[in-house]
Amino acid sequence: MDIDLEYISYGKRKILVRTFKGEVIFEDVIASWQHCLKQKLLTEDVVGAVSNFSEAKINAVPEEVY
Repeated sequence: MDIDLEYISYGKRKILVRTFKGEVIFEDVIASWQHCLKQKLLTEDVVGAVSNFSEAKINAVPEEVY
């Protein structure tokens, strides 16, 4: 199996997700954003926008170097 763990960034947040052959597993990203919403780290608008992304678009989330 080629499943790895990686961090992706959205603004100043880093989200740990599983990747398969270098591609982010989409469900992990949505679950992470929903967890952030529950913890009041992000607004519902952000989660709604992310939930509407296609799998291809989620791979284009801009990464920031810290």
